[in-house]
Amino acid sequence: MKSPRMIILALAALTLGALALANPVMGAPAADPPRQSNLLNNGGFEGGTHMYNNDGDMKLVPDGWTPWWSPPTGTNDCKGNPPAYFVKPHYETETHASHVKEGIASARWFTSSAVHRAGLYQTVAVTAGSIYKFSAYAFGWSSKDGKVDGQSAGPVDLRVGIDPGGGTNGDAGSVVWGNTVATVDQFVPLEVQATATGGSITVFLYARPYWCFLRNDSFWDAASLVLVGAGPTAVPGGGVAQPTQKPSSGVPIGSIIPATEQADGSIIHTVHSGESCIGIAYTYASMLGLDQVKTLEQIYALNNLNNVSCRGIYPGQRIIVRNPTGGSKPPAATEAATDQPASTDSGGGQPQPTQQVAEVRPAIICVMAYDDQNGNNLPEPTEPKAAGLTFSVNNGASTVGTYTTDGVNEPHCFNNLQPGNYAVSWVGDGFTGAEQSWQTAIGEGQTASHNFAVSSGIVGQPPPDGGSVSGPGADSGEGLPLWATALIAAVGVILFLGGLGVAGYFLLMRRRV
Repeated sequence: MKSPRMIILALAALTLGALALANPVMGAPAADPPRQSNLLNNGGFEGGTHMYNNDGDMKLVPDGWTPWWSPPTGTNDCKGNPPAYFVKPHYETETHASHVKEGIASARWFTSSAVHRAGLYQTVAVTAGSIYKFSAYAFGWSSKDGKVDGQSAGPVDLRVGIDPGGGTNGDAGSVVWGNTVATVDQFVPLEVQATATGGSITVFLYARPYWCFLRNDSFWDAASLVLVGAGPTAVPGGGVAQPTQKPSSGVPIGSIIPATEQADGSIIHTVHSGESCIGIAYTYASMLGLDQVKTLEQIYALNNLNNVSCRGIYPGQRIIVRNPTGGSKPPAATEAATDQPASTDSGGGQPQPTQQVAEVRPAIICVMAYDDQNGNNLPEPTEPKAAGLTFSVNNGASTVGTYTTDGVNEPHCFNNLQPGNYAVSWVGDGFTGAEQSWQTAIGEGQTASHNFAVSSGIVGQPPPDGGSVSGPGADSGEGLPLWATALIAAVGVILFLGGLGVAGYFLLMRRRV
């Protein structure tokens, strides 16, 4: 028969083991969630090149990718304002260090003394109904003199998109585009999400310089496609429901003043603050003899827009509502408006020529905060965005905008800013960072972006129960590290059980005597 002492020691060991298994801190640490893998082929653009269609302009296209470009939309070459006579760019890879975000190479396409609307695409097999996020870094360069590393003289529109059904036309209305960033001379992060409607989706890179300068280039790196999560259920008739557009707010639908029909039968609407594509379609439906849905579809088709990109329309932008009557050539939506009232002089009261109104392009500032875990002042794919910081944008003594991060929807862009000097600062409980503010000077139509490196125990979304975030090295309520608290607790349990064992042993010995 086993002695009482051995039985007590065995019970103590079993109790300690059970406590260790019940508490992950005392036992093996809980496993980290698996990281999402990149579904793209050659997302870093370092996996070799190929010639596309035996085309000398495309002899160094990155493997895994296919070029696309918009055809010319007129015959005026570089005479538009801005010009829209798009040409086919040259494609290749780039190894110049300042034009590479990660590794040793990036993707590049460019035109000389011409403009383009073009990019690369890749089709990927996916699961219908699931949500995918496509992201990449982009660098725009629009130079008058073409000097390497010289400053740009004009903007370059940059964006990424997803065709949820796997289509390969970059000009199609089915492409869901992310926010357009018109920045130059630095890499900026871009991303977009969409729900797959079939067994494949196509991701697009997009660049559009504005002026026919000597060099119009864009550089792309670190492209990634990851599964975000399960999407909505299939809708009747096949496919998956996509999010519907919401009006941009500010101007009630039905209160938008329509533009006057031009002499050739075309209608061009000049966007005012707060107007939305839905509101514009409602305004012109009766003039076109169409219902609101058909009018909205026509606006999408004539302006290369969709339900997502339409959210980015801005005051001063010209929207084609109808082409010239009896012709297929679209009107020059970016030229001077003709729906302005004629003015008279103070002398003879004779009507003066219609005032030419130049397109107004607002300035934009985009910001993001991230947990700089490796301390290199660069946002890495594995470093989460920070939630709970409040950004303020100031123009002199005036605050023109504020935004509180949620750790999901950043970078956040402050739109419709006047050109000028701005200062961006942030505050946030529990956050530290060497850079509390940042200053920039932006001109008309330009976008400035900046990423703030911060450090905190609270990064990303807070816990569902509202409790504090803990992890290796985090502080407990008493100011001790978590590992120290766990070690003290384990030692305490051992001593407590050991004391019980000793007391029980002496009690049994005493009974024997």
